[in-house]
Amino acid sequence: MTFNPFLGFRQWVSAGAVVVAMAGLTACSSPPQETRIFTMELVDVPLALGTPLPGTLQVQSLSSATVYADRRLAWRDMAEPQQIHLYNQYLWSSAPPRLFQEELFRCLDGAQAAQAVIPNSVAVAVDYALTGKIERLELQLAARRTSAVIQVTLYLTNRRSRELLWSQHCEYIEPIADKTPEATASAFGEAMTKLCYDTAALMRETAAAQP
Repeated sequence: MTFNPFLGFRQWVSAGAVVVAMAGLTACSSPPQETRIFTMELVDVPLALGTPLPGTLQVQSLSSATVYADRRLAWRDMAEPQQIHLYNQYLWSSAPPRLFQEELFRCLDGAQAAQAVIPNSVAVAVDYALTGKIERLELQLAARRTSAVIQVTLYLTNRRSRELLWSQHCEYIEPIADKTPEATASAFGEAMTKLCYDTAALMRETAAAQP
């Protein structure tokens, strides 16, 4: 089965060229394949509602299985679900653990989930830490449907008391009806946005339960 992952993912464009031809091809070879770099963006950010967590929340980089830490895009043929495939010429703009950290930070900071929300690059004492693991980040190809799939497990800890406040397993499967870059990028963006909204809601519930 042949699949071109370029039908899914928004191309990342900056002030310079981001399309790089693969090296090592001779003049008599077929046209060079291009390396394309993609990012994942939130559809929108939750509004600041309710009481924030009292103190500082640090959004840390997520861990993952090795295959999902790779910048290469992963896909799985559901007729052979035990195999995960990677494409050398299609890359995330950053390693997925960092992408998830950046988008969760953007979401929770915008939602004012705590009195202060900081990324893990800031080395200070904090009151709360959001950590987790990427369980799955891939395109799934079935006979009748292609889907963008995100599975993560998140943990919120109180760093001062060393208490686990909650753990949450989240799964989002967004069907891709129109096999275009825009549609696939939108599907992953929708999945990430749902993750952010659900996480912000959990933060508000936790804040409301604080003494």
